[in-house]
Amino acid sequence: MLAEAEIKEQVLKAVISFLKNQDRVLLGTERFDELGFDLLDTFEFILKIEDAFVIEITDDEAATCVSVPTAISCVQKKLCK
Repeated sequence: MLAEAEIKEQVLKAVISFLKNQDRVLLGTERFDELGFDLLDTFEFILKIEDAFVIEITDDEAATCVSVPTAISCVQKKLCK
């Protein structure tokens, strides 16, 4: 299983790939709407982390992924199953 730091790093890389300013420094506490994500960006982000971690996130789980911390938590829960 991946360590929490590795999960956070991969999730942050995925988030950065969706930002217009990819040089932006993230704290890891940002909400996706604060970063300018729209519904399509969020959907594509979920698909990207599903692929990166080889997991499946349900629609209900995806609805709770509204920030970097909630996305990290979702990935951690999936990897622990």
